[in-house]
Amino acid sequence: MTKKLSHDEQQPTVMADKNHCLAKLLISANVKNRLEITNTVISPIAGLLVNRGHSQEDALAKATALIAAASPTNELELMLASQMALTSLLVSHTASQAYTAKTHSVLNAVSNQVIKFNRIYLEQINTLQKLQGKSQTQKIIVERVHVEAGGQAAIGVYEGGGVNDKK
Repeated sequence: MTKKLSHDEQQPTVMADKNHCLAKLLISANVKNRLEITNTVISPIAGLLVNRGHSQEDALAKATALIAAASPTNELELMLASQMALTSLLVSHTASQAYTAKTHSVLNAVSNQVIKFNRIYLEQINTLQKLQGKSQTQKIIVERVHVEAGGQAAIGVYEGGGVNDKK
């Protein structure tokens, strides 16, 4: 597990260097308590990478890059981005287990987990896009309407309702 940063420690590569990727991420996300966010949001991801054989420096850089890919602009988006980073790591780790599956039932179980993690990841992407105002809503604009002789037309904004609509 990666070591948590304490308030006493000197942090020259992370907090003092404004060009460090972690410092840039925390500044861009308008994070007020950077040390606390680092310990609670970024350290668990880095710890997972350390457990998989990465150095602490490398793990911190990769965790930061995974989170920064979502371009969080506030603390809520930063937390969601960290969950997305963990989900992404879980997908790749679980998918790699499919290669070592000894039986068909184990392969099915692992495949189902990968599918579930991918669904969660897609939901997280949609949620992040909604938070960032990038969600895709459908808007239909009718520019011309031709009403032939004997036809009827109504102009205005209408809300739902159809022939079988219950009231």
